[in-house]
Amino acid sequence: MDKKIANIIRIYEEHIGEEVKIYDTPGKPNEYLGKHDGEQVEIEKYRSLVGQIMFFTTKLGLKLGNSTRALSGFMSNPNELHCKALGQIVGYLIIITQRLQ
Repeated sequence: MDKKIANIIRIYEEHIGEEVKIYDTPGKPNEYLGKHDGEQVEIEKYRSLVGQIMFFTTKLGLKLGNSTRALSGFMSNPNELHCKALGQIVGYLIIITQRLQ
């Protein structure tokens, strides 16, 4: 499972072009992600990463559930705000990886 999480982190870093920041939580409280708020990002990479994270939601626990559900609602029109929220989840996966070791 560590290899799959490492792959998600690698893909995200390549997509964004910077290192993932580590977060203690998978999302921000009271954050609302709306549609059409900015330029659209690469849909295929976004969908792939959200799909892979959805897999971990079922395997690792429900803490990722709400944040992943929120991101999955924007599969057809993701933008920079959604990508930043995705980055927070990816950063949280780093903590999960450390706990699994």
